[in-house]
Amino acid sequence: IGMLSALEVQRVITEEARAAGEKAKDVTPTDEQVRIIESPLRPLLVVAGAGSGKTETMAMRVLWIVGNHEDVPPASVLGLTFTKKAAGELGARLSSRVRLLGKRLGGFDPNEEPVALTYNAFAQRIVAEHGLRIGCDPDFRMLGQAGAVQLMTDILSKWPRALDPDLSISSGVRAALHLAGQLSEHGLSVDAGRRALAEFDAELAEAGESNPDARSARRANARRIALLDPIAAFEARKRDEGVLDFPDQLALATRIVTESPEAVAQIRAEHRCVLLDEFQDTSVIQMRLLSALFHDHPVTAVGDPNQAIYGWRGASASSLENFLPLFQSGEAASEQTLGLSTAWRNDRRILVAANAVAKPLREAARAAASPVLVESPAASEGEVRIAFAKNRAEEIRAVVDRVAELREKDPAHRRSIAILTRKRKHFLPLDRALRERGLPTQIVGFGGLLDQPAVADLRAALEIAHDVAASPALARLLVRADIGAA
Repeated sequence: IGMLSALEVQRVITEEARAAGEKAKDVTPTDEQVRIIESPLRPLLVVAGAGSGKTETMAMRVLWIVGNHEDVPPASVLGLTFTKKAAGELGARLSSRVRLLGKRLGGFDPNEEPVALTYNAFAQRIVAEHGLRIGCDPDFRMLGQAGAVQLMTDILSKWPRALDPDLSISSGVRAALHLAGQLSEHGLSVDAGRRALAEFDAELAEAGESNPDARSARRANARRIALLDPIAAFEARKRDEGVLDFPDQLALATRIVTESPEAVAQIRAEHRCVLLDEFQDTSVIQMRLLSALFHDHPVTAVGDPNQAIYGWRGASASSLENFLPLFQSGEAASEQTLGLSTAWRNDRRILVAANAVAKPLREAARAAASPVLVESPAASEGEVRIAFAKNRAEEIRAVVDRVAELREKDPAHRRSIAILTRKRKHFLPLDRALRERGLPTQIVGFGGLLDQPAVADLRAALEIAHDVAASPALARLLVRADIGAA
């Protein structure tokens, strides 16, 4: 009684934004959004379809909680997501809205800001503040990617026996660091990983030597087992030198919250309301950390099983299905799983196609299936084109023709056009064809930059200057300079 509704919170924010000279659209939350925003303070799972306004909904939920619960000040709200960019955007949106709400309501300091961090940054903060509780020096030094490569290279180059005749030092370093990271993400020690890989090898052996796939898998598995001893040495060297890498942060933070009730009580008191973004991509170790820390706490997890992308490091779409059993004692109510199905950035026909493609994923899911997307009131009919090309060159031509057509329809070039490919190796042929047509391009992603010829040449020059045995780098420079290998 007397509480602000979601609609009233939205109206206050809109009015205050306009009073401050900011642009603000009249947006009425959908019934789905209202149910999520006004949900009681308890574990809540939100299954949000693509483009369904989840960030806006979560921001409004924070405002509704802060505006109606005196024991949840803005600074006690914690939002966790995967990238620094996403954490920055979430923090900025929450902070600006809280200030607007505080001007109208009073009762809390509008200069207090919610905390938005990446999952790894949150783990690092736990280790820094509570590491002494498990005997970990809080003044640890972070080992970056370059430092990890250097340390593992030193270990493998001095290893007393050959690990694999087909494995070079540089390939071995990459493989060892990758495996070390996977062990950590799955919450496994080196010994536990050894047992799991041995069991896997025994299962593969049952397929028999006549099975070529099984033979190939056993060779790859034997290489992983061979790398476990260098990984153990890597872990020992890090301890001796007092350094941590990113996987260590999660492992140590998990130890702290499972071994120190005092740390758990302090962190829970500091963060009275928690938002977990992109929850479908949480790894095994992240799930263990968060569930131990925020069990039976006001936690809202948001995700979409259809958008899970980090399976290689232990993430799974089943993270959503396991959320309520892991974060709540007793039976969860049906109202603790809610969905967002209105897609705000797509037209009708695009959603029809998307729902058809995603149908097998929904049928495979159980408790947390992604909702069937429906168009917003502002959506138009839209258009979907499908092209079946005879070869790669014809496919590239079809894409370039379509981009050129869209650019001609938009003379001011206000529209940005994204081209998604299955593999990184397809970037450059598309980029080249677009540029030949006079269309400006930008390859997004670090890997795309490294594939640019000029950058690849520079990198090859640096590699050969550092290591005269870097044959692939030397071969590239010889070819670029039109010098024969002989």
